[in-house]
Amino acid sequence: MQNASEPQSPSENLVPVEVMAFRLGVSTRTLHTWTKQGLVPRVTIGRTVRYDVADVMAHLKRSERVVSHGKAAAK
Repeated sequence: MQNASEPQSPSENLVPVEVMAFRLGVSTRTLHTWTKQGLVPRVTIGRTVRYDVADVMAHLKRSERVVSHGKAAAK
């Protein structure tokens, strides 16, 4: 078992489509659409798609700020 202060290996941060969709509260189809649109980053290993949870969450948080700024500026 790893100590909480030890960094995780990259493979521990990568989750399959179903897990990422569940964590985001969306369907796998929605996640696939967002991925194709470039809204969320993915990691492809061969033919396998995985998502880095921290990268996806950071990317969505940055995107949310951009959208918020756009709405605020439009008012």
